[in-house]
Amino acid sequence: MARVSLSKADLESSVGMELMSMCQSVTADGSLDNREIAELAKWVERNQHSTIPAVGFLRPIVQEIIRDRKVTPAERAELYKVIEKILPPELRIIAQMRKKEAVLRAKEAVSQVKAAERAEREANTPQESFDFMVAGTLYEGRPEVIRACVHPGMDVLIFREPSNPFSRNACQIHAGRGAMIGFVPEVDAEELAVLLDSGCKYQARVKKVIDGSKGPLPVVTIDVFPSSCTLADVQTAEIVRSQTSTRPKPASSFLETRTPPRAGILSRLWRTLSGAR
Repeated sequence: MARVSLSKADLESSVGMELMSMCQSVTADGSLDNREIAELAKWVERNQHSTIPAVGFLRPIVQEIIRDRKVTPAERAELYKVIEKILPPELRIIAQMRKKEAVLRAKEAVSQVKAAERAEREANTPQESFDFMVAGTLYEGRPEVIRACVHPGMDVLIFREPSNPFSRNACQIHAGRGAMIGFVPEVDAEELAVLLDSGCKYQARVKKVIDGSKGPLPVVTIDVFPSSCTLADVQTAEIVRSQTSTRPKPASSFLETRTPPRAGILSRLWRTLSGAR
């Protein structure tokens, strides 16, 4: 194959110096972009009658690459190798080193993108999930609120109430601001409160509403996400203070049904009196 690299004799001409300068410029960052390729194509067309071997070697390759006005990664790599061949040996080594550096930068950029995508997936994946029947739904007019406002599939709000006199883990559930429908049961609130207090975000929805004998009983699901979650429909739990008014009994006992102890005493007393007669 005939020599195509720029010789000392080639560099004594203005065309040779221009070509070397252009080749150095386009390989400065170790890669070729579309603008650089277009400028190179214009230059070889202006100098197509030059007798310098490098020009005659470069021109048909550039013309073929830009013919369909789409430069593929393979064509870009091919043209870079052609430019390396045109450069004098000492400058060729520099261009090759810059290409290696560019490849390493590209790989690092891909790794960073993948790491960011992985971090986003992890941030937007629930780290804990809860599924429970809302506690304390029979108090303070909540059955009416539930009948009027609560339906399957709707989002609900969680409010932390650490000053609750019955449980520092208390988590209120609201169908909207000011529309409290009950509490997270204590068995779930023990874990949920810690997560919410640490800054975790949540997504809470009504799964279904059971038609109980004493009133409607909503079933709620809660997904808890890391604080870095970027989903649009996640919430951060707000903190509310306990009111001084009469409080319902603890969240841990909201769902328990027990026979009042006085009923047993009166029953035994009645049987005793009836026997005495």
